[in-house]
Amino acid sequence: MAHALLKRIENAIRSCLTVRRLRSLLPVFVILSLCFFTPSTALANHTLIVSSDGVILREYTLSDLKALPQSTVQTTTIWADGLQSFQGPSLSSILYDAGATNGQTLELSSLDDFSVKLSSFAVSRVFPIVAILHNGEPMSIRNHGPYRIIYPYDDDASLKNEIVYARSVKMLAKINVLE
Repeated sequence: MAHALLKRIENAIRSCLTVRRLRSLLPVFVILSLCFFTPSTALANHTLIVSSDGVILREYTLSDLKALPQSTVQTTTIWADGLQSFQGPSLSSILYDAGATNGQTLELSSLDDFSVKLSSFAVSRVFPIVAILHNGEPMSIRNHGPYRIIYPYDDDASLKNEIVYARSVKMLAKINVLE
């Protein structure tokens, strides 16, 4: 059925010669996007890239990150009201799994091209985590996912400052280990 629908749409697009006719197909594209582009497939398509000096060592899917040992952080944040729960692997476990353990500096980059550098010595064995779940649910890009750096802000007053908040990269896309 989907194949026949796609074939009809393809034929309709080929027959369109004007912008007005293309506009008339907008509802069809919206329906198709709702049918074939669900939030779960959108999240499944985003990978977290770990590289060393720009050379890709490993690309992690959501399933790959779920397969690593998980930690849970329950904390308040400056961007959400009340106690929040985040779950995901530690940043250090991802670096170890990717074989990226020799660098002095980490560059964390987001889908919106924000990046921040931090010393690899600022990463403990346990924290920060790369959150893949927020309050038990996968994070959409609209909700600053699919991956986010999270610290246990309530556990240590020294974590409640602008430097640490800036390191809490939302929409995390790439971790580059620099020598």
